[in-house]
Amino acid sequence: MLLRRVGRDGARATARARLAELVVTMSPGDRLPSVGDLQREFGVGTGTVSAAMGELQSSGAVEVDARQHRGSFLVGRDLGRLWEVMRWRPMLGVLPLPGSLEFEGLASGLRSELTRLGVPVALIYAHGSTQRYEMVVTERADFAVMSASASAFLSASSSPTRPATEVVIGLGPDSYYATDSVVVIAGSERDQLPAHPRVGIDSASYDHTQLTHSEFHEGEFVDVRYGLLPAAVSAGMVDVAVWHRTSLGIGILDSRLTTWPLTQPAAQSLHGDLSHAVVVSLATNSLARAALADVDPALVEQTQRRVASGAALPLF
Repeated sequence: MLLRRVGRDGARATARARLAELVVTMSPGDRLPSVGDLQREFGVGTGTVSAAMGELQSSGAVEVDARQHRGSFLVGRDLGRLWEVMRWRPMLGVLPLPGSLEFEGLASGLRSELTRLGVPVALIYAHGSTQRYEMVVTERADFAVMSASASAFLSASSSPTRPATEVVIGLGPDSYYATDSVVVIAGSERDQLPAHPRVGIDSASYDHTQLTHSEFHEGEFVDVRYGLLPAAVSAGMVDVAVWHRTSLGIGILDSRLTTWPLTQPAAQSLHGDLSHAVVVSLATNSLARAALADVDPALVEQTQRRVASGAALPLF
């Protein structure tokens, strides 16, 4: 498991930390294991287990309903306080490079929600969904953000012997690529393009590769890193490329590039499929999945919209 506990303490503190870890993965209404079961699992005395549970309750980290012979049931839990008790390091998430309003808003929304829950989080950024997916599978990150289509493809094409991933958070349409946000950029008007144009393509990006091949069926495909595509078109290295409209900045406007919407039905349909963002984690990373499950997707999208509209500053 990627998440690691830091520091050491006595038997009661260890029991309290392990009990907190157990409660994080539970949901309100779940029945807690008996004191005897916990004592055997933790390898401590029943008094230590009872004291640890009492301390969690008195601190407000957990709320328990004891129903005598029927057992104890979890009523509620405070993720932030439990995280402090567990002594785990911050969760590590890997997101797309913050080069578009959608991606900046996603980073801001996820950070805001995890902060609201009291879960410490550190965000890093990497280009290409394949790379981000690989970081989760190899336990270099607790979760990754990508399009739903990329997640489905990477999960299906992964070796059966590799750790399984699952989508923990699914966001709605326009959360990854806003409507009509993907366009074609070129150095000349569409009717002036060569019959077989040189098409810039970033083979490291699943989304860009799929969109480019759907939009352009003929031509010479030239591998260019995504962030360099506008410069490559402006310099005449390639004739045309697919680009994310919300990434269009002053540099592109100064270069006087021509843009137009996607024209091919297959590319337009694919753009719709790619518009949903998802958060992926290892199926075995129970702590990360439990914390992310408490994230409210509606609040993430609300923050994303505020960032995209300029009503809020990005927090990435």
